[in-house]
Amino acid sequence: MSSSASLIKSLFLCAVFFFLGFLFYPLFYQFALPGVTGIQYNIDITTLGKNQDLFGMVIAMIPVFLLLTWRLIPLYDYHKKTFSALIVLVCMAFATCLRHKILAGDFTNMVQSQSDTSYMIDISFEQLNFEWYLAGGLVSGCLISYLAFHNTSVRHRTFMRSE
Repeated sequence: MSSSASLIKSLFLCAVFFFLGFLFYPLFYQFALPGVTGIQYNIDITTLGKNQDLFGMVIAMIPVFLLLTWRLIPLYDYHKKTFSALIVLVCMAFATCLRHKILAGDFTNMVQSQSDTSYMIDISFEQLNFEWYLAGGLVSGCLISYLAFHNTSVRHRTFMRSE
């Protein structure tokens, strides 16, 4: 496969991932937002659009980062590539769960510190930063994949030369 065909396929895959991220953004936030009594989320359309774009870009970067990681290792085995992709997805899910727990704890503390129980605290989507945690999970997952598989491929090549 030529370099230009590979580039076109990669760009198409990124566009598909961006579209899917953009499309599933509301579903992601419906799942990821902590449900704390006394917290009301303030949805600003301009902020929502900016966050939705950022979320789509992070999702679109998944294939780019995976391909870069696989080329740096180098990794050619289909099973190892699949396991590497799973490591990245697990890291991204872990980062999302971590942010969920942090926000739930912070929001619970905010609600408990209020003396008036009828008062609702407004939270803007800008303050949630799930997109940045997802990006951190993507980078850390690629780094873990690199560290896990680079050593084994180097050891395998060294072992094969010594025989």
